Amino acid sequence: MKRSLYLIMTILLIFSTLLLPASGSMNLAFVAVNDSIPLTLSENDMPRYFEGELYLPYTAFDVSGLGVFVSYVPNEQTITLFNRGQRLTFYLNNQTVTDEDNITLVTSTVASGSMIFLPLSFCASHFGLQYTSLLSKDGYQVVRFTTGAEIYDDTLFLEKAENLISYRVEQYINPTVPIDPPVIPEIPVDPPDQEVDGNKEDDDEEEEVLPPNIFLAMTGVGYTDTHLEKMNSLNITGTFFLTKAEIVSNGDFVRKLTAYGHNI
Repeated sequence: MKRSLYLIMTILLIFSTLLLPASGSMNLAFVAVNDSIPLTLSENDMPRYFEGELYLPYTAFDVSGLGVFVSYVPNEQTITLFNRGQRLTFYLNNQTVTDEDNITLVTSTVASGSMIFLPLSFCASHFGLQYTSLLSKDGYQVVRFTTGAEIYDDTLFLEKAENLISYRVEQYINPTVPIDPPVIPEIPVDPPDQEVDGNKEDDDEEEEVLPPNIFLAMTGVGYTDTHLEKMNSLNITGTFFLTKAEIVSNGDFVRKLTAYGHNI
């Protein structure tokens, strides 16, 4: 009887394992920006809800194409999200956040394991980002940010992204899968014919190349008035990362940074 019972339990265990869904069952999620998926989240880094609000790991905001940068200072227990004109500094010890206008609000960050999670809606709203939470056909969550530069709507984006999602899942299961993933195909856009004096422009004419955006981040107070004057004459501003001691000891310098429009 005991042998028969063990055999039945073993068969049931094997059968129940086979019934588990082959896809969507792993702890994987994806972060998309416009029409690309630059980030795969797994295990403790997955998006999650706290008290009914969706949170993302702070690392998910430092993703290609989003235009937001992240600075985590463990000693100070602060996480800063910033771009050229906006900033959010989360103070983990007292659960407050300060923006670029030095307005302080009470907010919630959540620690889970070794990861810190930030409220998605609050952060996206501050930086003017739209987002949607989507599910792939195999049940994987996709948090998609849109900046206005996207081509596809959410439905078509998921349809185009399914192959890439499947590839990322396969790569997670089997790390020997080649590194180069399939890309999300883009909709071809035919440029309109342009005519000059009744003739089409020469196809070989070089297009104007716009200069890239450059973001400056500087640490410490090892800069002189000459440096600041030069930056001001070129209409260049940056973000200075200073310790509390440096700010207290160099009040005049810090005030000049503020007067010149730099972020501190």
